[in-house]
Amino acid sequence: MIRSSRHVPFLCAALFIIVRVSVSAQCPGIRPAFSWWSDGAAVHFQDRTNYQGLSVDLQQWFIDGGINGIGSDTVHTYNTTSADSVALNITVAGCDFQVNALVAHGDTNDVCGISISSDFLSSPIANNVLAFTDQSSAAVGYLWTFGDGALSFDTSTTHAYLFPGAYIVAHSIAASDSSQTGCEAGSAKRMFVDGNASTCDTSLFIDFSFSQQGTSVLLNGTLVPFNNSLTIDSISWDMGDHGAVLTSQLTPSYNYVFPGEYQVCFKVNAYDTVAQHSCFAVVCKTIENTALSIGINVSAAMGLSAWPVPFEDVLYIRCDEQDRTANITISDMAGRTRLSENAFLKDDLTIDCRALDPGEYIVHVVAKDRIYVSKAIKALK
Repeated sequence: MIRSSRHVPFLCAALFIIVRVSVSAQCPGIRPAFSWWSDGAAVHFQDRTNYQGLSVDLQQWFIDGGINGIGSDTVHTYNTTSADSVALNITVAGCDFQVNALVAHGDTNDVCGISISSDFLSSPIANNVLAFTDQSSAAVGYLWTFGDGALSFDTSTTHAYLFPGAYIVAHSIAASDSSQTGCEAGSAKRMFVDGNASTCDTSLFIDFSFSQQGTSVLLNGTLVPFNNSLTIDSISWDMGDHGAVLTSQLTPSYNYVFPGEYQVCFKVNAYDTVAQHSCFAVVCKTIENTALSIGINVSAAMGLSAWPVPFEDVLYIRCDEQDRTANITISDMAGRTRLSENAFLKDDLTIDCRALDPGEYIVHVVAKDRIYVSKAIKALK
């Protein structure tokens, strides 16, 4: 219960791409990306990540075995023609992301007197299939790598994946003028492939739908076995923010802390007692959490106070927003909604938290077109 209170408070070189994300309680829904282009031996690198309006804590470029740049872009000159690994490390809201790619380059004898750039667009066209459209300039040589070992040398192309999930797609190009020996460019992006796949043949069908209410996502899973010999071993939900994986629920709810795009994957593991083998089915869909993007830097947790720290049975909150009705939600660090209620923002609010277990929680206050976020910790008695 919540009530008001006043009393308290290249080309072939660009085949190896890696993306790594640190495990955190919950991480922002961003897709790491960077691009590069050369003017001979010098290669220019630029961060192309969409940070969803969040503050960037750190951007580091690792080139030639060490840190060779800080910030959104850097330039490096190579002495020999080769292909070298370049990594962009970024930190946002305490989460570390990394994109690593092999980049082909020339040496000090190579020249590039023309402007060259690499970019591409992508769109889903079928189950587990993406279409890629070249947006580069001054190029005739193309190489696409799709993150699953497949290649293409077409200008624009499509690619079918065996399984849905997150993949890094790299697009590398060479200059159209053969006299320009050092003209190469490329870009690498983390892509979401939505769709479904199964190693259970047609014996198991799964799907899910979802609806969004503010910062919360309500999921509704469907599971239909078509074989009496098929035993369901486990079900799980990966919410795409590197937080806890939800298990044993067909209709869970989840509360995101940060804005961004998240790929949610529903997976079912099964066992065929007749064929005596294990199998699984998985379906992934992209959810864009725009509710948190409206005029707020959520990583700063501004405009909302929650006390005492730690609290016991009662939590007090005060929001900068006043004299309006708001939705107040308390979720655990796994994203599960533990308390949700509408209240009128007037002075301090008192929240009855006797039903909450000891631990760390996130408090969301959604008032009109703004969202306020704070953390709270319930103590052991």
